[in-house]
Amino acid sequence: MGYIKSIDNWIAKRTGLDGEINQSKLGLYQTDKLRQTIKYAQEHSPFYCKLYEKFDSASLNSISDLAQLPLTNTEDITRQGNQMTCIDQSQIKRIVTLTSTGSTAAPKRIFFSDEDLELTVDFFANGMATMTGEDQRVMICMPCDKPDGIGDLLARGLERIGAESYRYGAIADYDAAAAVMGKLAPDCLVGIPGQMLKLALATPQMRPAVVLLSADFIPDAISKRLADLWNCEVYAHYGMTESGLGGGVECGAHTGYHLRHADLLFEIIDPANGEVLPDGQRGEVVFTTLNRQAMPLIRYRTGDISRIIGNPCSCGSRLKRLGKIEGRYSNIFHLGKDRTISVNLLDEILFSRPEVIDYTACLSNNKGEWRLSVEALLEKRTSITDIEKYLKNSLDIPVRLNTGGGFLTNGTLKRQINAIQTKENL
Repeated sequence: MGYIKSIDNWIAKRTGLDGEINQSKLGLYQTDKLRQTIKYAQEHSPFYCKLYEKFDSASLNSISDLAQLPLTNTEDITRQGNQMTCIDQSQIKRIVTLTSTGSTAAPKRIFFSDEDLELTVDFFANGMATMTGEDQRVMICMPCDKPDGIGDLLARGLERIGAESYRYGAIADYDAAAAVMGKLAPDCLVGIPGQMLKLALATPQMRPAVVLLSADFIPDAISKRLADLWNCEVYAHYGMTESGLGGGVECGAHTGYHLRHADLLFEIIDPANGEVLPDGQRGEVVFTTLNRQAMPLIRYRTGDISRIIGNPCSCGSRLKRLGKIEGRYSNIFHLGKDRTISVNLLDEILFSRPEVIDYTACLSNNKGEWRLSVEALLEKRTSITDIEKYLKNSLDIPVRLNTGGGFLTNGTLKRQINAIQTKENL
């Protein structure tokens, strides 16, 4: 179940490259695919036909030439998503509608063909083979209610490698989920970070070998608590609906995401000026789909913060990886005097405390003074005063802590800080 045997060999097979794959060989494949993708989009999409009307796809001779093209973003999908599609509506197999938490903006609609979904199933099968396999029981605690949704595609991928999948769905009732887990005794669980922590606290006696976290920012603090509570190995997956749900997955070395190189090309840009940054430098994650049929996305800005890792992985792979996702630019708030606060910072601070089960947070500004209000779901007999002091010592901002409910999500909504006044992005 080692990474190098599963993913790198799969990429070599998918790209048609013989022998041991390396970054140089992969670059030639991706450059050729870029030319094909741009030409295909120009010929079949009204949006890209106009956007690239003066660009000759044949002039693209290397991946670095991609920087000549304009970036695309979520507003393009919101406003012109139908114009970005390249096939007839009768060929669309699935449409995913995404609505931002607390936003009044129009939703995004992402379109997939049968072939697009098959590519995701193929990636899920090979990605999961790095951590589970034949006759292993996998409990999927992700949305499973819709055909061709993430839970369905993951289950189909697991079936290809001989694993037994149980489609539970996103968790709302933790007692019910704990009862199912007790009967199933899964070898592997796949779920949302906060939900997996709550489940682990409800079932500390269980011993799954592996947990895969996805669908939201993955705090190191939650990964560590899960590993301690269940005595398991915790992996992380990176992806979003726009990337075809699958993007990259950790290997046993846990030093970055091994990417879906056959289908996606990743860049890191400076969010301020859009310039491509060198490997190792922190910036905004941008990707281009290389085999998308229904709705190609070219130089799509994700808003996520990370870096490209260029050095080989200790697992044996010599391909570039994506570093840990450090949050989203839209969830970083400027407090003045070089002070910032973000969801990922709060996650790491709060979830490092064993008394904290879950939380929601609100940031407000009164006459220029910022205040943070946190409603935390805490273990019984926990002193609110102790946690409040801990928060105040960890943050350069006045804090008020209350007890309350946790963050509710069905897998598509992500934790964020609710701001009463204007926020600025980095």
